[in-house]
Amino acid sequence: MSPKCPRMSPLSPGVCTMSESAEIKTFRLSRRLSVEITVGVAGMVCEWAPAMPDQLTAKELRRYRAARNEILQRLAERIGAAVVLVEV
Repeated sequence: MSPKCPRMSPLSPGVCTMSESAEIKTFRLSRRLSVEITVGVAGMVCEWAPAMPDQLTAKELRRYRAARNEILQRLAERIGAAVVLVEV
């Protein structure tokens, strides 16, 4: 067993499952909007409250990217490996 991942995935030896290595944090982007970001080795999920708007303001977008970068950095430190993000 790895000290960074106490239980390995039974389907992929040597790989942690999302819940075992996930980082979760809620960020307030503005008075109208917050996002809970869950990120792990399997990917990233964002839960918006209220629902994600069609467009973020420039300030909300800056705050979202800062929040995303913070939680990805925390995940990289936790698993001891690089984390890659492709923004499209």
